[in-house]
Order: sequence, then C-alpha cells, then structure tokens
Amino acid sequence: MGDPARARMLSALMDGRAWTPSELAAMAGVGASTASAHLTRLRAGSLISEVKQGRHRYVRLAGPDVAQAIEALQVLSAHAAPKRRPGPRDEQLRFARTCYGHLAGTAGVRLFAYLTELDSIAASARGWVMTANGAAWASTHLGISVAAGQHHGRSCLDWSERCEHLGGELGRTLLGAMAKAGLVSIGNARNVTPLSAGIALLPEVFSSTGD
Repeated sequence: MGDPARARMLSALMDGRAWTPSELAAMAGVGASTASAHLTRLRAGSLISEVKQGRHRYVRLAGPDVAQAIEALQVLSAHAAPKRRPGPRDEQLRFARTCYGHLAGTAGVRLFAYLTELDSIAASARGWVMTANGAAWASTHLGISVAAGQHHGRSCLDWSERCEHLGGELGRTLLGAMAKAGLVSIGNARNVTPLSAGIALLPEVFSSTGD
C-alpha cells in the first residue's frame, strides 16, 4: 500500500465501485503498463479482486475488511504528519464522501450521532442495528424496509473527522436508500452532494452548520 500510485488507486476504490485498469491508471497518474504492474502487486497481496465482463476487466477492493484497513491507515498516516490537516483537501469530500459504499466525512459523523441520539440505531453483539424507531423512520422517510435487529453495521473511525461514522451493511443500505430517495447525489470521485430534499429532511446532518 505504501507506493503513492498504489495508494491513489486504493483510495479511488474506496467508493465501493469497480473501475477498469485504465481508469485507475488515470486516477493514479501513471501509464497503463505501470498501472498493470501495481495492480498485479495489489492482487498478489489480496487487496483487490477482478471481475471480467465481456472484453472488459474491472477492479474493486477485495472486501470491506480491506476498506476498513485503508481507512485506519489513513488515520495513522495523518498522525505521522501532525502539521497536515487530516483528510482530503477538497472541502466537499471532507464534508460528505463515500467510504466503501457508506457515508463518511462531516455528514457521516453527524448522521451516526443523529441516529444514535434518536434511538434509531443501537449497539448489539453483532454490531449496530436498526431499532423499531429506526425501522419506522427508514420506512417513512427513505421508503425502505429495514427490520429491527437486521442489517448489521459497524462504527468506523472517520479519516478527517476523527469521530465515528456508520459503516458496514447498515451504512451502505442507508446511503443507497438516501440516494434512491433523492436526498443525496453520489458522484464519480467519492463525493456525496446533499440535495434540497435531504437538507430539508436532515438539516442536522446536511446543512452547512449542522443546526
């Protein structure tokens, strides 16, 4: 992971989607042959997996455990350089971004706190789960059925905020439902943009002040 080009590739794959080798080469700022060599090393280290579809080959992270390790290393790398502001330089990415399919950044930390304070999620032996209150909220506002006690999530230390956001299956389910309900828009560079409906429904999460 220590090579800058490989680190950029892994960071790009943190959005949870699959990318072609040529797309990852462009994101890493290297040529196709160099990118191929880097991907071979990442594959040998069981950090990525490949999917073939017709003539095309797609690359994605090997799983959520790899994404969790990358997020943790990003936190550690910021500790090693205390003069640098932790997290991405882009303010939009600092505010709201994807982290392997769930919401991260300022908005992600706020959402975790909001759901916890409203008793919409609760800790269990298998991680964070929706409560009956949370299931009713998700059904009413997101149009999804999330049975209480199912769709387990986990707390994830946020790279830029240094507080926890909600990850795992539950985190991915909620962000996907928010996008489908028109509350947020998910871009191609891990950026998540709150839409007017999302700001109106969740000002504590998506407003610029969090009020």
